[in-house]
Amino acid sequence: MKLTLYLRNLIVVYFAATHAKNGGTVHFQHFKSMPHTFVIFDNHPSTETCYQSLATFANAAVRGDKLETKMEKVDGKGVVSGPLDPKDFPDYSKSEVCLPIHNLLVGLTKFES
Repeated sequence: MKLTLYLRNLIVVYFAATHAKNGGTVHFQHFKSMPHTFVIFDNHPSTETCYQSLATFANAAVRGDKLETKMEKVDGKGVVSGPLDPKDFPDYSKSEVCLPIHNLLVGLTKFES
């Protein structure tokens, strides 16, 4: 389970960082402690931070504000603890990051047969 979550995080961080490096705008928050079903935990601090960030982003986008790339770490109490540095994650190549996705899709296809 821990490996699966790590791979999922690695894949998301990889694509977000790559998109930002290529000039794309990215708003990304990596939550250290986000319950899997956070949406039903109204009073969890990470839930409140997530919804507040989404609302702030949506309002800025609707108003036509210039959006800058922002990648942040959010601690277990829902507090933004600083910028997320993609260098905190191993530097894998595109093929190394895409391999787990491929294997997952192949595995799902085998189970459907």
